[in-house]
Amino acid sequence: MTAPALSPPLDQITTALLGLLRGTGRDVWDGAYGGDPTQPAYPYGILYRIPGGSSDATPDLSGTPRTQTVPYQVTTVSNLRNQCEHTARLFRDRLLARAPGGFLHPLPTLDGWACVDRRPDPAMPGIDRAGDHPTAVFSPARPLPAHHHPSLRS
Repeated sequence: MTAPALSPPLDQITTALLGLLRGTGRDVWDGAYGGDPTQPAYPYGILYRIPGGSSDATPDLSGTPRTQTVPYQVTTVSNLRNQCEHTARLFRDRLLARAPGGFLHPLPTLDGWACVDRRPDPAMPGIDRAGDHPTAVFSPARPLPAHHHPSLRS
């Protein structure tokens, strides 16, 4: 008999979220910008798994599955403010859009874990500008880039 996996496959969750966000047609990088730093192709996103979240630490005796929430941050970057905000909205809509019976863009099944909920952090991000026109770069203001909290159940 094998023991049940009691922690979600974080590598697969991150990969699935990257794929979901890339479905917008925008570049999304895993944890750091991976393009040409001398000629960035704006706008783009960066996905980070961030500290925090929660878990149902012990399943009950009837075998009720565990639920864990894993927080992620999506940072959008552009040289135009309106393009940065529009891309952030595309990512948010891609993650959170609902359809009858579930999410419009579902995450794939992950080694026995299913995404049962997705919600944004209630704090709306602002926009920060670095530099001056024409080389200004816009991104969500720190410390509040867009945070999202998918919940998974085994």
